[in-house]
Amino acid sequence: MSLFGKILAVLNVVAAIAFVYFATTDYAKRQAWAQSAFRHELQITGLPVDDKVVDVDGVPIVENMTPATLQQVFTGIGQPVKTQREEVNRVRTQLQAKADDPNIQGTKAEKLARILLPLAQTGPHREELIRLMTKDPRAQLTEQNLVDEFNRLFDGATRAGGSEMPPDGQRDGIAALLVPLCVFDGEGLPQDINADPVESPGYKRAVVVIGLEEAARAVKARAFALQQVAQDIAQSAEYDRANFVATNQKVLMELQTLLKELEAAKYADGVQQGLVQKHQLVVDKRKNDVTEMENQLKEAIAKTQAVLKDQAAVEAALFKKQQEKKAAQEKNNALEKEIEKLEQGR
Repeated sequence: MSLFGKILAVLNVVAAIAFVYFATTDYAKRQAWAQSAFRHELQITGLPVDDKVVDVDGVPIVENMTPATLQQVFTGIGQPVKTQREEVNRVRTQLQAKADDPNIQGTKAEKLARILLPLAQTGPHREELIRLMTKDPRAQLTEQNLVDEFNRLFDGATRAGGSEMPPDGQRDGIAALLVPLCVFDGEGLPQDINADPVESPGYKRAVVVIGLEEAARAVKARAFALQQVAQDIAQSAEYDRANFVATNQKVLMELQTLLKELEAAKYADGVQQGLVQKHQLVVDKRKNDVTEMENQLKEAIAKTQAVLKDQAAVEAALFKKQQEKKAAQEKNNALEKEIEKLEQGR
């Protein structure tokens, strides 16, 4: 082989090596870009409904979901899942375990009522669930009623009329189920019955599973449902008020009359209280006067007793003097009689 041929052979080998290097680098870049695009698409559309959903090339989407991709997508939000139905089963199992957990306060019926409350579609049903949660004796739902409703809602997320819904229908049903229930993705059962799902830690996981598009639609649909619930409650309250007024009109009139009498009695009582206070002042003054007079009387009695004592002493002395005078008089009379006798004897 000539020198030129050897040079060409070496150049061909170098070119082949360069081609392999650049092809490998380009493939790695292309795979990284493809995975990045796939992750961004998952953020918008969410996980596939099941392992049968395929991409535009007819390849099941789950085959593109490598462990590294799943780990990156589910970072900080719990155990990864590959499909929405897998997530529905996870949530269902988790909530059933909480309803059966004796360490969580309340009966199973009360805990099921708390779980089903965010899914209530009408005002009366929401009020009935709250009555059961708060041990209101008027509650009529039983534990079996709630178990049946729980199963019906989870089954209805993917099935309708006994058959499986198409993927788009399942997406809507699953989103309508997972968004309200994301408030329970954690320990125990939150006590705040008005907790906003969007502000709960579990909402981020729900968005990853169902995608931003379905999450936005589910939140909007839930807001509309809550508005309808509020209207139902307002209408029910107005109906109850009107029915109460109609049924108890006579009682209300009597109560109004009693209220007026009570107000009049309160006014009269206020007047009497004023008079009592005035009279109390007079009584207190009279008591003070009596106390002062009693003190003066005691002083007068003490002085009188002292005067009487002095008087008794004077009277005793006077009596003694009178007795002495009487004795002297009698003696004088006797002497006079003796003198008269002596004079007659001369």
